[in-house]
Amino acid sequence: MQGKSRETRSQQVRNAALNSAIEVFAEKGFEGATLGEIASLAGIKQPLLVYHFGNKEGLWEMAATQLMECFNTRQLSLYQDEVLLDDRQRLTGLLRSFILTLRELPAYGKFLLKEGSRISQRTQWLDHHFVPSVYREATFEDPRLQRVFGTVNLLRYVVAGGILYIVVAGPQLAVSAEEEGGIGDPPDQLHPLSDAMVEQLAQLLCSMVLSQIGE
Repeated sequence: MQGKSRETRSQQVRNAALNSAIEVFAEKGFEGATLGEIASLAGIKQPLLVYHFGNKEGLWEMAATQLMECFNTRQLSLYQDEVLLDDRQRLTGLLRSFILTLRELPAYGKFLLKEGSRISQRTQWLDHHFVPSVYREATFEDPRLQRVFGTVNLLRYVVAGGILYIVVAGPQLAVSAEEEGGIGDPPDQLHPLSDAMVEQLAQLLCSMVLSQIGE
């Protein structure tokens, strides 16, 4: 019983540390974050971080892994609920599920933007381990669409980058939009994205992709 209690406590410490690490790394990036700040936010002693994760690099990688797992689980559940009768619906569903998941887990986008500004071991790690599984495994009847999401290409980057910027920079965009009277009539909410704005964005990006491949 005592061993079970220690195991439970150890897992609680790990979970608290990882949740705090995700929050701090997302807001400050690897270089700006400190183990002391993460430990303080988690309510634990800094030596426990070293005990469980070895060093700052190990903690960052485990935090990114957990974040990616959470993102994959949530996006997959949303994508499976979609009605996918043809390529347009598959593409819209893929985009919609990504936007909705990013709205719930903006830390995913912040990890990419914080670490993507310079080449490092973390950049390499993200390239290999931080791509949503729904994107990798999505299938389309049209081979041109399959290439858009199955290979490295500019259109794929434009779509992903546009979504990341709109969600992660939502506060700034909301201020700009409000000064101009908002987007839509009546105006839809930009931060956090309203469901109507999510749908509008998914449909817009779907139409853009299809037009670019000559659909």
